Amino acid sequence: MRLSLLLLAPLALAQQAQVYLYPPPSDSSSSPSLTADQAEVVIAHHLGDGIESRPTPQDEGLWGHLLNVWQHEKRPRVVIVEVVLPDDAKPAFTMETSTASSVLAPYVDAAREALAKVGDIPEVSKVLTSLDFAVSRAGSILSHELASLVALADSMWAATERNWDAVRVHLDVEKGSELWETATSGVRAGVKAMTMDDASPLVLVVMPKESSQDIETSPWKRDTLAELLKKKEKVVPKDYSVHFSLFFGTIILLAVAAIGGIQLLASVGETELPSTLTLAVSRKHD
Repeated sequence: MRLSLLLLAPLALAQQAQVYLYPPPSDSSSSPSLTADQAEVVIAHHLGDGIESRPTPQDEGLWGHLLNVWQHEKRPRVVIVEVVLPDDAKPAFTMETSTASSVLAPYVDAAREALAKVGDIPEVSKVLTSLDFAVSRAGSILSHELASLVALADSMWAATERNWDAVRVHLDVEKGSELWETATSGVRAGVKAMTMDDASPLVLVVMPKESSQDIETSPWKRDTLAELLKKKEKVVPKDYSVHFSLFFGTIILLAVAAIGGIQLLASVGETELPSTLTLAVSRKHD
């Protein structure tokens, strides 16, 4: 299943977390709004976690069809993003952002682990260090989060204590800015690679940007960034979005190529994708 992505959500869903499941449920005619208990069971089942010991939530007729049975040897994934929505598929279900805060807590924690460890992958570390494109705090956070997305999409890193992996990409920059446009292109590429027909089972959670802080554990963001920055030179506190956008699309795609991650590039080769690499190269030659 290929998912093309866009940035505008239907108004009715604008303040809800939207959850997409891959493989999709057999019945996708409706997108019920689930409670925390219902959403936890559906997500856990999709990730292959045992739900036998969990109490069965009420109104099974509302969510039971979402318990898809799949056979797959690849590790399931959870991707939490902001605003970037599939436009050719309905969400499997929605939940209020206040509900999402508790439901997504373990996956946000797992995403923190991925963010902290992805820089230790030699190939990723080498590429991130060799090109100084993260010239602001926002840029540094975003670069490492997108590197985590690439690493996850290309199966370069996996958690040891779970049978699934998670990553989260914040868009904590001005909507519509060059940095925003460049970052969303990276998100599109990573998510598209993880929603191909032969990809691992995926839970894609799309949070409205205005409510993303509801599930943001700000201390981990600051602490993790502090750890990452210890390995780098002093970061300029101002946000130089133009400089960042010149290099960011290039670095993400080059990271995949340098690591040998052909899967991500090949998987999107059949469809025209907004090319941040082309954008960056063309600007350099202007």
